[in-house]
Parts: sequence; structure tokens; C-alpha cells
Amino acid sequence: MTASTRLSPEPIRVFSQVESPDAVIVLDETLLGCANATSGLKDDGWLIVNSPREPGELGVDGPFSVATANATALAQQVKLVVAGSVMVNTAMLGALSRATELVDLENIRASLAQGLKPSAAKLNFEAARLTYEQTKL
Repeated sequence: MTASTRLSPEPIRVFSQVESPDAVIVLDETLLGCANATSGLKDDGWLIVNSPREPGELGVDGPFSVATANATALAQQVKLVVAGSVMVNTAMLGALSRATELVDLENIRASLAQGLKPSAAKLNFEAARLTYEQTKL
């Protein structure tokens, strides 16, 4: 499964799959072997992978940069678990922020505070903050 999100300070009027992304976030490194995650990724883009390994250990080559973060362990550390599943998606926002600088931690905190109950926002932000701090570029 893939999903696309567009970020822009201007109104977005395009509602289609992103074909040439600036960044690709892979929530589980095992997907690198069965999906063409870097298809269309811009030459100066970022491949950001949930992995405990160093970026160079992933065996992914291309004209893009690679970042890794062990979002699974960090989400588990703050007990960001829903229905028995560790939620890494918001933790990976921290890695996106660190690698690309498209959004900062305050933007992430504010967005989470708007969309979630205070207790959930706090857990999600803590996972994102820790992931930001531990992202390997």
C-alpha cells in the first residue's frame, strides 16, 4: 500500500498520486525488498526508512539521500501502541523533519494538538521528538 501527502505553504489544487516525490518514507524496512520505494524519487530527494540500521547499511543506492530512524523502538519506548500495534507513522514525522527540514517540531506538535486528544497528542509528539533526535543522516 502507498499513500501520498503534499506539503505546501500555498493552497494545493492537485489531488492525485505523487509521481515525483521530494521524500519517500518507508514505515517498515522490509518493504524495500518488495516495493519500488524509490520510483520517481527526485535526485536531490530523501529516502527515510524506519530501521535500526545506518543509512549506508540498507544497500539502497541512488542520487538521493538516505536517512534511518528506529521509530519502532522509540514508539514502543513511549508506549505509542493502539490495539496491540506499535504506531510508527507519527514517530516518522520526526525523521521527516530532521532530514528535510520541511516542517519543524513545533509544527508537528501544534498539528497533533489540533487533531488528537491531549494525552494522545503528548505520546505522539514524544515519539516524533525522540525520532527526530535519533535520526541518522
